[in-house]
Amino acid sequence: MTPLPEIEAAMPVLGSFGGLLARRHASYKVGILRDLAGHPGARLRMREIQERVDWLKPDSVRRLVRRRDSAGKSSRAQGQSE
Repeated sequence: MTPLPEIEAAMPVLGSFGGLLARRHASYKVGILRDLAGHPGARLRMREIQERVDWLKPDSVRRLVRRRDSAGKSSRAQGQSE
């Protein structure tokens, strides 16, 4: 079952995290993070992420996770250069 209705209801509160939510597909990204939050610190393989996020098509999960990863890398690089 999709968590999107609950996430949409929480978006005004989550808006304080502008860096994450200012981009397209914010509700989906939050949903993916919600589903992965209970996983211990080890990195997951893409297949494991796709299995956990069973309410979204595997290709969509892959695309959103890669966007999140590339956004995180660029923000860390900016922080190091300042």
